[in-house]
Amino acid sequence: MIIPPLFKSIFVFCVLINHLFTDFEGFQTNPANGHPEFRFISEKQEIMGGFSQARFVIQQMGGEFTQDPELSAYVAYVGHRIAAVSDRPYLPYDFVIVNDSKPNAMCLPGGIILISHRMLLELKSEAELAAILAHEIGHASARHCAKGIERRWIFDLIGDPFALIPRWFGLGMTRNEEMEADYLGMEYMARAGYDVRAVISIADRRRHLVKKSLLPLELFKSHPSHDTRLQANLRHAEKFPLSGDREEETYQTMVYWYWVIRQV
Repeated sequence: MIIPPLFKSIFVFCVLINHLFTDFEGFQTNPANGHPEFRFISEKQEIMGGFSQARFVIQQMGGEFTQDPELSAYVAYVGHRIAAVSDRPYLPYDFVIVNDSKPNAMCLPGGIILISHRMLLELKSEAELAAILAHEIGHASARHCAKGIERRWIFDLIGDPFALIPRWFGLGMTRNEEMEADYLGMEYMARAGYDVRAVISIADRRRHLVKKSLLPLELFKSHPSHDTRLQANLRHAEKFPLSGDREEETYQTMVYWYWVIRQV
């Protein structure tokens, strides 16, 4: 059954009004950047939203990778080490490896973080893994996923009668949020004792891969350009100690134990 746009807008409006009188939080301070923000959804709803999305999204990304529990535990260890020093350490963080053939990672509301096995093969050290996970934890800490839900609600309410708003609007992170997650990720890496220069090495390598068309551009359509991102990260890196754990040998052993040694 096709629901007329007017009735759809009325329904969404009623849901929002009901929400305003139940879990509405109003103006709050963002825990990561200290900026005031207007919240439509509570932290409890944010976490529940992540749990409700997780099964579907994991299935869409090829299902959970379960062949190597030790590798899954290793990724979770690195993730929790960073999450513990983030601006929202109390979230129920969960780190899941998925069977996606693309080098990808994403954060769901409430701190559920997915990383593809292909991404693990692209990385060279534990510090680089920490950089990827810290970026996603930055999204969780700054409520970027929750803001995406709020933008989507507003988009559903107002509609787009003249088709002026891109279809992807409100469904993902903005470029400013991606840049903020980069900076927060570097800050959390430094707090956790990792070498923040791993962020630079990843950005530089992926920039070259995109230029050679070895990585699909659609993976980064909502992201800042790689040159812009690299230059910003170089400036940010100057604010942090250029030292810390890299753990290249540990990473190579853990990751390639399954994909190389066990596959022979």
